Amino acid sequence: MVPGNLDSMYDLGYVIVGRGSIFFISTIIAINSFGILIIYFIIYGDILKTLVAQLAFENKGMNDPDNFFIRDRTFYVIKMAILLFYLVL
Repeated sequence: MVPGNLDSMYDLGYVIVGRGSIFFISTIIAINSFGILIIYFIIYGDILKTLVAQLAFENKGMNDPDNFFIRDRTFYVIKMAILLFYLVL
């Protein structure tokens, strides 16, 4: 139905809509990739926060101010971001 050999979404978008579709598809893919990365960070941080709270701080209450940062999701998200940064580069 479509003339030529269409190998990707970009080719199909170019044939149907034109040059602007390439930028639109690239933007949608970038937003989607960023969203998946954020979801991955949130899940990883929540899991490690719960594990550390249960394993290392069994006898202390969750509201104890000692080592609060270690029991926070932000600590693990930053740690993983730094490790992934060096892995990607």
